[in-house]
Amino acid sequence: MIFIVGPTASGKSALAIEVAKSINGEIICADSRTVYTGLDVSTAKPTAKDRAEVPHWGLDLVDPSERFSAADFKVYAQNCIVDIQNRGKLPIIVGGTGLYIDGLLFDFKFGPGADQQLRQKLEPLSIDELQETINKMGIDMPENSKNKRYLIRAIEQGGINKQKNDLMLGALVIGINPGMPVLEQRIKDRSKEMLDNGAIKEAQWLFDKYGNNVPAASAPFFKAYAPHFLEGQTLQECMQRDITLNRQLAKRQIAWFKRNPHIQWFDSADLAFMYATNILIENNKSGKNSSNAIPK
Repeated sequence: MIFIVGPTASGKSALAIEVAKSINGEIICADSRTVYTGLDVSTAKPTAKDRAEVPHWGLDLVDPSERFSAADFKVYAQNCIVDIQNRGKLPIIVGGTGLYIDGLLFDFKFGPGADQQLRQKLEPLSIDELQETINKMGIDMPENSKNKRYLIRAIEQGGINKQKNDLMLGALVIGINPGMPVLEQRIKDRSKEMLDNGAIKEAQWLFDKYGNNVPAASAPFFKAYAPHFLEGQTLQECMQRDITLNRQLAKRQIAWFKRNPHIQWFDSADLAFMYATNILIENNKSGKNSSNAIPK
């Protein structure tokens, strides 16, 4: 199977579609935003045309008010992989949600589910107070020690999950990163396109029906445009915030994936496409199925 990873607006989805069409593949989306129903433009889901050309999995799985964890994704994706392979096709896992990717790729053993009662007690605490709690518990601090969600999860689990198993057998992992100047321009262009294509209507529907504190509302677009509905900020002001949030997201995603030494990085989708298809063709000829046989 093949994993295609990288930051937002890097061209992962377009690359995955081209690879899938050339080698009879099906795509599993590893994106914590596109799992929500009713939010298509605002979460940059593959278009109806894309889905007609190549089967996509991992879209529209839960209601915007429901949580869908990395552990949930791992189980879902594993079932999809078996189904796709049993039909003689190649699974292509594509996305930028690092924990979704790593949980599947390295077979993470996830801790217990959410403890809502404990979370209600922890949510009002500041970052400093949560860090102090972790220190008092004698457990390891999450790598992103400024992220409130990570701090709460560490307390909830009684520690953080550090295990790194061997890379999934038969996995080719490709990263695409055209560089921040290119990403920034693409993020700006996409932000405007979303606004032009009706994403603001999806935001209004989400806030009217579910409010602005549901899991789906944590996506950059909704965080950026919530002030428009709550405080009357202009759409232009919100669009600038959307661009900023996505730029910050891209940097975090790059930092996350750069820690994985198994990723073969490319700054061009064309080069990544040629590499992926050549490797897969050669492996098919020789009967290899181990990622250990893939050259650096």
